[in-house]
Parts: sequence; C-alpha cells; structure tokens
Amino acid sequence: LGVLDDAVVVFKETAIYVFGGPGPLANPQAGQDGWSPPQLVTSDVGCKAPNSIAQSPEGIVFQSDKGIMILDRSRQVQDIGSAVYAFDSQTVTRATLLPDRKQILFLTSDGYTLLWDYERLQWSKYTNHLGYDGIVVDGVYLYLRTDGRVFRETPGVYTDDGQHIVMAIET
Repeated sequence: LGVLDDAVVVFKETAIYVFGGPGPLANPQAGQDGWSPPQLVTSDVGCKAPNSIAQSPEGIVFQSDKGIMILDRSRQVQDIGSAVYAFDSQTVTRATLLPDRKQILFLTSDGYTLLWDYERLQWSKYTNHLGYDGIVVDGVYLYLRTDGRVFRETPGVYTDDGQHIVMAIET
C-alpha cells in the first residue's frame, strides 16, 4: 500500500490499483463510502515483496517478479532495475528513501544490498551490508544486520565495523 499524490495505491502480486476520494464520510448511512471505485493501473506487474515499497519524489518504487520498478507520478510503471537484473532473486527486506540525498537503499538479507540514485539514474551494490530491516531516525540511517547488531550510518566515514571500505568502479 502506498500513496501517490491524491491516490491510494494498492499492490497485488500481479496487478496495481489506485483509488481516491475524501475517505469515509462522517455519516456512512448517507449511502456513499467516500472512496472512488478502484482503477486498474496494470495487470502486467505487481509487487512481490511488500517491504520493497518506498515512496520517493519520483513515485513509488517496488520489487516485482520482473525486477525493480517505479510507479511514476503519471501512474506509469517504469522498469528502473534493468541494470541490476542479476540480483532479482535476492530478498529485499526493506527499501528506504535516504532523506539527505537522492537515493533509495534496497536492503537485502542475502547477496548484495542495492542503492538507486534517482538523480543520476545509477545503481551501486554494497557487500557486507546485509540486514533484516532499516529505518531513518532523526535523519540518520540505521539497519539491523543479519547477525543481530544495529549499525548506524556515519556520513563522511568510510569504514564499516572498523574495516576500510574498498571502492570498485565498473563502467
């Protein structure tokens, strides 16, 4: 479930619906419930992992059986994950919009955690960043690792659990 501008978005495994309206009326006996009928956005793709849903300024991102997608503001489904198709079998445990940059982190419990930069339309992958859940608190990203420890992101520090982070760039 997500919200896109004035519409509530409902994700099924193989379809996406939207509906809107003011919501339940003060007097439900009046014969209307205050919602518009659900409208089908697509029956071609849906969300396979509810924890992969994240709001962004560009729309709502989610993991489907066909890869990572976005339902954009014009209610069109766009494939944004073609560059990371090799990781589609991974389990996304949480998608988190990072508030201080134009990025969404797709935390996984297996393989690589993926980062989508929606300003540059670029993907990155992280090793040694596996977890069960992530959250932003007071502007700082925290995540629960698969070994039970909670890690806190420290911007500008390039170590992970005391180990230097090695960067590899692929073109």
